[in-house]
Amino acid sequence: MSVSPSGSSGGQTVETVSLAYGKIEIGVNEQSAGGAMDTEVVGKWNVQANSEEG
Repeated sequence: MSVSPSGSSGGQTVETVSLAYGKIEIGVNEQSAGGAMDTEVVGKWNVQANSEEG
């Protein structure tokens, strides 16, 4: 894994992340306007099969 800061874009810090993997699952939680964590959104991908996993 490699993480590199890339400066800023539109006033926000930008980072570039590089990963090497066969399968990956990523979960992201957005923050609500009140500051609480919203529902998690999950994405799964199988690189070897080049397909989304359900």
